[in-house]
Amino acid sequence: MSDKFQAIVILMALLFEACGGNKICLNLKEQVIYSVDNIPITNLYLEENGGELIHIKRKSGKKVNAHFDLSKIDTLNYIYEKPSDIDEDYFLLTPNSIYHIDNSSIMDAAPGHLIIKTGEHGEIIYANIMCD
Repeated sequence: MSDKFQAIVILMALLFEACGGNKICLNLKEQVIYSVDNIPITNLYLEENGGELIHIKRKSGKKVNAHFDLSKIDTLNYIYEKPSDIDEDYFLLTPNSIYHIDNSSIMDAAPGHLIIKTGEHGEIIYANIMCD
């Protein structure tokens, strides 16, 4: 292999590696979203049934984890932007709904996408990508 070809192959590998990081999965038992690549989750978008969009972003200067609990509000570390009011003590997903969740924590990479379904009490009963 020529040196030029090897350099191109290495550059391509680094480029693909740099574009990773936004993949997410759900731990159904915990009702928690995890970053597949263990990168802090800083920027999430939740859209319910093609309707209301909730933008959840890390507060400036706050250090956050590579997981996000969907059962509670974390106003210490995150800002929740939603057209209607949010109960700051408890984050309740709407019963019998489908949510599309996008993780855009690494801005120059494609968003990680997750689809979840809720049961009759708002608990998550399905995700298209489950954590091991």
